[in-house]
Amino acid sequence: MRTAIKAGYSVNTAEKQASRLLSNVKVLIKYGGDSMSSNKSLSKVTDEEIKFIKNILEHYRYMKNVVRVFEQRDKVDTDPLIKKRRTKIYDNYVDLTQQIEKSHSLLTDEEMKLLIELRYIQGYSYKETIILGHAGFSKSTLQRRLKKGIDIMANHFKSSGVLDGD
Repeated sequence: MRTAIKAGYSVNTAEKQASRLLSNVKVLIKYGGDSMSSNKSLSKVTDEEIKFIKNILEHYRYMKNVVRVFEQRDKVDTDPLIKKRRTKIYDNYVDLTQQIEKSHSLLTDEEMKLLIELRYIQGYSYKETIILGHAGFSKSTLQRRLKKGIDIMANHFKSSGVLDGD
């Protein structure tokens, strides 16, 4: 998803987007500490959680743009109510994008890592991802490989405590 963020970006628009992103799954954002490598006993990642991870991957570029805009606007906005609302959105987006980056970095299959990066982190289309990834296979094969990568990333999210299965 390629979304242009204008300098006059609305906090209300960002709140609506944040609400839509987080409404499908109850998300617990852990502050501080690196629990990605913990030895927790994990339950299986649900289809709903996998859909959530795919959704936030599809919105990764958007979230990064919102964070960038908020960081620029924070220096000029003085209204405390707007700052408070923006801080909540900002914190959620920063946490989610950092978890995406961490989970992506833990992928061991280099081809899968490249395909996830091209498709979701850089925002290329399926066709562009196949071309740029030098992958000589069909769109459906790409989709299957991306799904496998998303499943692995969902497990990373679950093991880090970001997904609350309750």
